[in-house]
Amino acid sequence: MAREVIVNASVVSVSELLSHTVVAIFDTVHAAKEVLIQKDNFKKFSTYLEKTAYFLKDLSGFNLDDSDNLNNAVEILNCETKVAKRLAFECSNRNKIYLLLNCRKIVKHLEATTKEIGRALSLLSLASVDAFIRCK
Repeated sequence: MAREVIVNASVVSVSELLSHTVVAIFDTVHAAKEVLIQKDNFKKFSTYLEKTAYFLKDLSGFNLDDSDNLNNAVEILNCETKVAKRLAFECSNRNKIYLLLNCRKIVKHLEATTKEIGRALSLLSLASVDAFIRCK
């Protein structure tokens, strides 16, 4: 059963928000392994998400300051993770003919999601490096 993670960024710390994001990413990885079409693309995507989750898990161990850049990056990750999860569920539950007719659209959507996650990770890494430098 999929868990919905609804988190208000102003209420929780960045470390806790990262932990929630890691859980959501692993739920998405599980959903991506259940797809009926474009299995190779979803397998690569799930591998990418797993690496992202391990990075976030390591990052949540640091004592990070709550900054707008960190919060924005984590919010983007949360949003794109939900989009990817929805796409994976759609690809595992829809009719095979529908999926076959829309496979190019699915791949483009998956590619756009991957790019946005990459953009969020770059923002996150810049913000975390900045926070790490300020701690020293």
